[in-house]
Amino acid sequence: MNNTLLKRKLLAVIVIFVAVLTAQAQKTISVRISEADDDQEEWLNAKSGQTQSKTVGSLDPGSSDLEFGTEASGNDPQMVGMRFNKIQIPKGSIILSAYIQFTVDAIGKNNDPCNIFIKGEQSDSSLIFNTSSAFNITSRSKTSDSVLWNVSGSTWGTVGAATADQRTPNLKAIIERIMNRQGWKQGNPLTFFMYGTGTREVESFDGDAPKAPLLVITYIEPQTLNVRISSIDDDQEEWLPAVSPNTQSKTVGALDGGSSDLEFGTEASGNDPQMVGLRFNNINIPKGSVITNAYVQFTVDAIGKNNDPCKIILKGEASDSSKIFDIAVSKNISSRAKTQDSAIWDVKGSTWATVGAATPDQRTANIKNIVQSIINRNGWKTGNPVTILMTGTGTREVESFDGDAPKAPLLVIEYIPVKTMSIRVNAADDDQEEWISAVSGQTQAKTVGNLDPGSSDLELGTESTGNDPQMVGIRFNSINLPQGAIVQNA
Repeated sequence: MNNTLLKRKLLAVIVIFVAVLTAQAQKTISVRISEADDDQEEWLNAKSGQTQSKTVGSLDPGSSDLEFGTEASGNDPQMVGMRFNKIQIPKGSIILSAYIQFTVDAIGKNNDPCNIFIKGEQSDSSLIFNTSSAFNITSRSKTSDSVLWNVSGSTWGTVGAATADQRTPNLKAIIERIMNRQGWKQGNPLTFFMYGTGTREVESFDGDAPKAPLLVITYIEPQTLNVRISSIDDDQEEWLPAVSPNTQSKTVGALDGGSSDLEFGTEASGNDPQMVGLRFNNINIPKGSVITNAYVQFTVDAIGKNNDPCKIILKGEASDSSKIFDIAVSKNISSRAKTQDSAIWDVKGSTWATVGAATPDQRTANIKNIVQSIINRNGWKTGNPVTILMTGTGTREVESFDGDAPKAPLLVIEYIPVKTMSIRVNAADDDQEEWISAVSGQTQAKTVGNLDPGSSDLELGTESTGNDPQMVGIRFNSINLPQGAIVQNA
């Protein structure tokens, strides 16, 4: 190990990038169970040491309460299902925290230890529970994410209590798993399942609707940027070598300047493969922003060349400020450095048979990781371009800037903007050094444990020539971040 002197005067500044503009950027919604069949219980098979007196798989409709774990005294185990309807959170939002708030219904059945597992329903739009259908809770697909709730607290001894003791742990990961599903939309429901050991008894919708389970979610809503191709040479095609058994009738490496359309994959019938390059200019997203969703929206130009299966691989140009395509330069698309991140788009949908269609069928797969990797580059700046490169198999034909500028490819980015703060050490005793014990090969001439107040500098590692090791402590005061802020970089 090199013991070269690490003596530096430190400019003690911390810069924190946080994914919020202000505290007001955070929003909280509260959604209470609103129907009798949206909170239900299903009887489970008894485990060793338990008994089950009810019909396994049956639901318990009309119950005036919900029991976690078991019905009573460790017996009659059950699974609780809760469906919270109309979750008005925009797709792509960042979930900061989430919990379910319960209200104590009765205390006579309290049984410890009470350990409850919580999962979500892996569904785009979960259905209301059907009380006449056996196993209608347990048969539903569940998230791999789960939370363990060690239920405790003195207020469980008070009927009507609705305190922090009656709140689940943070359900953020479960909710993100459901909301990140491709088919989940704003306004769709979220469903949770609870099962475990012990017993607690809480209010249900049937028992006391105003005190039914309440889902509370705090989140940050993304902003949206739309950028359309705005120059003739910002969307181009380059002819690629053919892979057997396909053929290439064009000059490999040449660009197809002035084309009235763009073909994905191949020019036609699986032959004349090409790479499409799309350069979107003036991406006005703050450096360090969190990309929550991104895609390119196309418009169908013609349908005669449609060829399946059409599978497209998307990558980005790994560049701080990608250049406009030069149609006079051979391989001016394929020779560019590409991102490690990629996305695969399985191009399908009936609307590809309709000229002028610009529906979700004509949207790429989510390319947020590609965009994030580009704007995270040290040299990328707000206002710089982002370039997307496309290759693959099959054929689809879409509008280009040359063909119909108002229908040229459109890049849509949903993101959480950032705020930057700088805090400097502002007190003499907020940056200090402490002498620590020497390790083998070192010596320590100072008193171990003593601090070195009034020093005009800070040394990292050792005082000099590998000896007199020390620990540096730096305290930054008044960090004015809102509770729950996401630190993107520091």
